[in-house]
Amino acid sequence: MTVDHTDLFDLMPSQLRFNQFIGQTAKQIAIKDRADYVKLLLHKFVDLHDAGIAHRDLGTHSLWLSADKKISLSGFATAFFPKKGTVGDIRDILTVSTDLVENTYPIEIYTAYQLDVRALAVLSWHILQAKRLSNDSIQSFKPELERDDEWYSIVIKQALSEDPYINAKDFLEAFNEARPTDEKDFSFDKDQLEPFYHNISHYRQFREDEDFIVETDEKEVYVSNGRIVKAWLNTFPVNEDYKARILFDWLQRISNLKQLSPKYIPHIHEFGVATKSGSLYMVSDLVEGFTWSELKSLDDKLTLEHKLGVINQLIHAIEHLHGIGVTHGDLHPENIKISPIAADSDDIDYQLYLFDALDFTSNGSSNLNYEYAPSHAENATTKMRDIFAVMKMSCELLGVAWGEDSTEFPDIAEVVSTELLDLKSGFISLERFKDALQPKSEVQMIEVGIGNRDSFDTLEIYPENDELFFQFEKSKSKEKNDILVKFIGLGGLFKAFYSITEKKFTHVLPPISRDHISAKDRRESQSIISVGVRLTSKHRHDLADLNKVLLKDTHFTNAVDNFIKELQRTDGTTNQNIELESEPDVTSEIMEPTEESSRKENSYSFTVKELWQAILNTETEALPYITATDSVIWQNEDKVYVPYNGEVSPLDQFNKDDIVQALGKDTANDKTFVYGNIDVKRSSLNELHFKPGSVKRNNSIVEDTIVYIQSKQSKVSFNRRKNALSRILDGEAVINNLYEYFDATCKLPATHYDSTIGEDDFKRYDRTNEYGQTIRLNDPQKEAFEKLLKNGPVSLLQGPPGTGKTEFIAAFVHYLFEKQGTQNILLVSQSHQAVNTAAERIRRHCRRLTTELDVVRFSNRSRTVSSELQDVFSENLQNSKYELLKAEKIERIQNLGLLLGLEKDYLRKRAQIHFDIGKQIKRYNLLMSDKDNKKKDIDNKEEKDLLKAIEQDIESKMAQTNFNIDFNIKQSSIEDIYTKLVSEINKEYSVEPKESSEASELIQLTEDMLDSLSNERTNYAEFLARSRQLVVGTCVGMGQSHIGINENVYDWVIIDEAARSTSSELAIAMQSGKRVLLVGDHKQLPPIYSQEHKLALARRLGIPKRGEELDDALGSDFERVFQSEYGKNTCATLKTQYRMAPAIGNLVSYCFYDGLLENGKQEEDIHDIYNSVPKEIESCVSWLDTSSMPNAYHTGASNGSSSNRVEVDIIIKLLQDIQNNDELLNSETAKKCLKEGDHLIGVICMYAEQKRLLRKKFNENTWDDSFRQQI
Repeated sequence: MTVDHTDLFDLMPSQLRFNQFIGQTAKQIAIKDRADYVKLLLHKFVDLHDAGIAHRDLGTHSLWLSADKKISLSGFATAFFPKKGTVGDIRDILTVSTDLVENTYPIEIYTAYQLDVRALAVLSWHILQAKRLSNDSIQSFKPELERDDEWYSIVIKQALSEDPYINAKDFLEAFNEARPTDEKDFSFDKDQLEPFYHNISHYRQFREDEDFIVETDEKEVYVSNGRIVKAWLNTFPVNEDYKARILFDWLQRISNLKQLSPKYIPHIHEFGVATKSGSLYMVSDLVEGFTWSELKSLDDKLTLEHKLGVINQLIHAIEHLHGIGVTHGDLHPENIKISPIAADSDDIDYQLYLFDALDFTSNGSSNLNYEYAPSHAENATTKMRDIFAVMKMSCELLGVAWGEDSTEFPDIAEVVSTELLDLKSGFISLERFKDALQPKSEVQMIEVGIGNRDSFDTLEIYPENDELFFQFEKSKSKEKNDILVKFIGLGGLFKAFYSITEKKFTHVLPPISRDHISAKDRRESQSIISVGVRLTSKHRHDLADLNKVLLKDTHFTNAVDNFIKELQRTDGTTNQNIELESEPDVTSEIMEPTEESSRKENSYSFTVKELWQAILNTETEALPYITATDSVIWQNEDKVYVPYNGEVSPLDQFNKDDIVQALGKDTANDKTFVYGNIDVKRSSLNELHFKPGSVKRNNSIVEDTIVYIQSKQSKVSFNRRKNALSRILDGEAVINNLYEYFDATCKLPATHYDSTIGEDDFKRYDRTNEYGQTIRLNDPQKEAFEKLLKNGPVSLLQGPPGTGKTEFIAAFVHYLFEKQGTQNILLVSQSHQAVNTAAERIRRHCRRLTTELDVVRFSNRSRTVSSELQDVFSENLQNSKYELLKAEKIERIQNLGLLLGLEKDYLRKRAQIHFDIGKQIKRYNLLMSDKDNKKKDIDNKEEKDLLKAIEQDIESKMAQTNFNIDFNIKQSSIEDIYTKLVSEINKEYSVEPKESSEASELIQLTEDMLDSLSNERTNYAEFLARSRQLVVGTCVGMGQSHIGINENVYDWVIIDEAARSTSSELAIAMQSGKRVLLVGDHKQLPPIYSQEHKLALARRLGIPKRGEELDDALGSDFERVFQSEYGKNTCATLKTQYRMAPAIGNLVSYCFYDGLLENGKQEEDIHDIYNSVPKEIESCVSWLDTSSMPNAYHTGASNGSSSNRVEVDIIIKLLQDIQNNDELLNSETAKKCLKEGDHLIGVICMYAEQKRLLRKKFNENTWDDSFRQQI
């Protein structure tokens, strides 16, 4: 046995052996968390000892711990088990740890359980001290313990005394008794109100201009100096905590509204507590205009367009208000005003304002009116009341009788009826009502008459999802310089000739009827227009309508210009008919200047709103796809596939275990739907196989159907990004006009924030690195710090490589929390590594400066979270909560039960029975229920044995209760056992039925919480996202619905690597911030779009598929803001780099940063390792010219990559020379350059194919193992 025995057990990847855990986790966590680990360790042994099991070999080899407070045990070879006993004489041979302190704390007689207690005492002390267990630590253990005066030292000394605790249960009870109570002070700190105190009397500070508008014992409203003053009387001073908390919450909400300053709330100038008059006050703009009621009386003067306009403003205002966590609750026609705004034209525009959005009440609840609230108003949420009021007031303005049919607005009437009848989900959202408000758009039809000898039936061609595709080709006619334009839509296609010289269509060929648009049609189209065409057979051509409409369409005219330019490049012709330089631009002759065109810089410009919308609309088209060559083929239920033609399988980019879906597109409603799940393993070239049972027989796949392919993961990612960007475009982000700041022509004024920061504040961030060097913020960093702090709401920091942007972020975040009173910050980045590094640096600053900081790091996978952040990884926090609650459940039930007047012993017994016997009864019932559902007897021996074991366990536990209950499981219902036990306990403690019921509810609540915490998608993640100060994750990862980012509001949102993020990736985080800081560098990598997505965007935006126009359009949103007029006031650049050697830094500076990037390192700071390197690279920057060498050309690969064999050979030769250079490899200089884990040599390839070839050549040569590890 001593030779052959193996300990085999499951081990979670995140669990570490004891000493590994001490080194990686325990040293970084607070003493409170270490004490929790000790408590959980002792609790685990309480369960073992209660079961009669003693471990007897507890040490570093047999104890495993993880950051989520899971504890596992191994090494049970020498354990004592009841009935089976022990391994006997060979125990001493098998034991690894023995008695850890038998020499320093000798004891003559002890039980197997007390041996565990002694080992637990030693391990507990090492955990609490964050000290690795070793021979040295054991030797110093006793003197250190004797000197230790911490609360736990007395407990540990007792465990090691000659009279130790009998078992782990006694040890745990003593530990809990000695542990300082972590009492929460739930009293309100009234000092939080002090920033809002103003030593004024409101009626002296703001004297009324005329009579009071409102004057009661509780409230005054009047005009002072042209502004509205509201005062709530007798609200100060406050003595009761709950009243102070209500007051503080109201002031906080007012402060948030003042900072965000949404357009629909009259601007708030001042607010606070007027201490002299003992009142709350708020001073805001006086708004002139019509109330909603008065607006209704102007019905004959208001057009339908005006009515829908103000209704949409009301909807937007309420949805944005709800989005920032505020509800009105008392919305009615008298507290809404519409103020006319003079427009540039003769027409009048309107601005809607909400009043009383934050009316103060002494109980903290909003006022309630019954006319504009659901019938169950008292039970309805304030959000539901707002939605009800919006819909009812809108109907009144439109003349729709509430709850009745309407001939003029049937869709609206139908939605109202639906909401009224939907008792479960009525009035929880305005989505259905908004859809009903949208008028059914009619397609504009162009009338085209075709003169032809052969007549044809009138043909109507419609755009698909507002897209009528067109393609260009040069006319084959030699006499004319015409362009042949092919139009393709639903219903057919036709060709028209466009004359370059006459700049108009001259004739049209007869159309071809067709009921589909192929993928090739889309791919090869230059652009799209949003019209339909009705083609009619006539005696002569009638193209007036075609010319009138198309030559005013910028998509079309731009596409014509681009095609002519392409002809010039490809044909090399000098024909004046296609020389654009000698002819005016097509657009300039046809289009009259308009407001729309004047706001654009050139014919290819578009607003950022149009660009972002196009990105969303075209992302599905950018997915890989197949075009079916036939309907779905059903060979049998297990073999169902779609045939298609192709040279390359679109499934090559997916892994075989990916969940991949086949999607269709509903062009009428611009929505996608799922045909079924694809079997990636079974699919082959030209056959797309479905997984059995995932596709319906009545699917709509026929010949020429486009089937898009998307992994479930990428679909979820897209939905997150789409929802966030849509919310921003709809004006529902916390910064409600957020997208406007990203327009290249943005001239919005920057908001200035009062803030001061001094040199002493900056000095706090001076620190010493591992080399003994002092790291401090440099002058450009200090300037950026102040500028970004004072200007917003969207601010940008450009951080070229090595300029210390991570150091900047860490200092900036710490300052916001400590000095600015910031409540919460959302920190995201595109990559896991970047966000890990930033969060780690922030925590180090906080630890060094003794600033408490609650952090949560969200991710789907533990391995993407650095070891330093494992203790705040969301799953680990949830699991930790679960483990602690599981260990403390009875203790917590007892404490809560005291509030109900129930005795601790009673609750302990009730809880023990529930979680012990009650749990077994549930298992028994579940097995029996499964048997009944299967409608068969349990003949399986294993199942029979399990039922018998449960019965025996219940009987054994019943016997231990000492209650004289006569029962037989075979004869009575098993539920009766539990009922009788509860009844006996109630009699013993004289508990009334109502009290017993309350105890049951309390115990059940605890069990429900345990069940909830054991669920991965619980709302605990949302709780963490709301309650933690610093919330950390990746741009897309934070969009997971269970985190609920879109429901939160953050004081700051900081996005690292922002310049390489797409607009939809930025949107997920940006939507929730009062202020946004983007950190990145637009001189480095741009956002990445697939080639298919680029082509779809070019077509949608009407710009060339190649060239600067497309690159500019898809450039960085970061760069667009940085170079705008707005960006001049809100953007800063870090200009000193510390990463690169000066020679490399100078090269980068002059090539990419116009020479503005300065070097923080000098030549003398760089280790001189170049004296002994091969001559070819003896300079800090060397260029090797291979152009004169034989065969020095690049070879293209089928995937678009490239390789160069000559360059590979030179690299291999250089590596061989370095390997043979002992002087270099063994030099102290080379060793000093490297940190632990660094490599001496790095080889960077620009192309994947070059990397593959280099690896191949490298592996063909012989290298020393030590040298291989240096590369």
